[in-house]
Amino acid sequence: MIQSLSLSGLEDLAAGDYSPRRDAILSTLTDQYLELEPRLSDRHIELYDNVFQVLVRGIELHARLALAEKLAPMKRAPREIVRDLANDDYAIVASPILRHSPLLDEADLVGIATRKSEAHRAALAQRPNLNTAVTDVLVDKREQSVLVALIGNDTAKLSSAGATTLTDIASQNAVVAQSLASRLQLPATAVTQILTAARAVVVNTLSHAEPDARASEITGAVRRGVEAVGALPETMSDDVNEQQIVTLYGLGQIEDVVLGLAHRAELEPAIVRRALEVPCTDALLIVMKAAGFERQHAQGMLSVRMSVALNSPALLEPLGQYDRINAADPARMLVFVLSRHVAATAH
Repeated sequence: MIQSLSLSGLEDLAAGDYSPRRDAILSTLTDQYLELEPRLSDRHIELYDNVFQVLVRGIELHARLALAEKLAPMKRAPREIVRDLANDDYAIVASPILRHSPLLDEADLVGIATRKSEAHRAALAQRPNLNTAVTDVLVDKREQSVLVALIGNDTAKLSSAGATTLTDIASQNAVVAQSLASRLQLPATAVTQILTAARAVVVNTLSHAEPDARASEITGAVRRGVEAVGALPETMSDDVNEQQIVTLYGLGQIEDVVLGLAHRAELEPAIVRRALEVPCTDALLIVMKAAGFERQHAQGMLSVRMSVALNSPALLEPLGQYDRINAADPARMLVFVLSRHVAATAH
């Protein structure tokens, strides 16, 4: 067993052929590198890099995978061997590097996304903070496993072109559409594009789930949700939770809306559900105020609730009422409003 390799020994290794012992040498050398890395100069790291590249030739897959897993998180790993491993023909070897290594630059990532296999791209799609140059390539490949992985990566950035392509794919692929619906960090424009393009998929899914429901009612609910989100200002994109609630309300996902509003307003879900069920808008206004909704979000919710356009004059009165509400004790206010509604309907 090799316990340590000197600088001169590394130079000899880089120049020689140690095929029968390469796996053992590589394992020992990797452990030694991990131990010494904080004290190594750039020249030493370059030398290790040369040796790693020699040793990797012809070694077993499991040995390359072990090396990739050890080097992937390192900020000062030997750069060229990291690139070699990222381009390994076996995606299982490349995956740790593609997902985690900070040493791959944009050109590396774009090249791998362009040339390598779907499995390589699926691993790359999980990498934190992907920029649009990389995500555009991943989206353009239109591979379901890659798109699902990318959609699940909240830190990946999508260009407007990438979002448009995703909407086209989602309109034809229910798996991609479902994945998109669960992503919370999409910008407002992307949400609008996706909902618009995926409308047919959503309507079809809802129609099968509720065979007795009238198609026009389902389509209308989806349309109102799309319009409510689409008309909201771009500055809303930083307040994803409110935007998501408005979108879910437009799509008729009432239970999700109830839970979201209850959490934000610190109210019991049962009372929030009741506020959504009563015909008048007073209770909903109180809940939204307690939840800290900005006026434009409240406007979006009301447009869906009242089945009117976002700029409809019918919204002026409830919005004026919303502006005047002081929800210092929302639970008490809701009990009063709801009890008044019960009394009114009893007569």
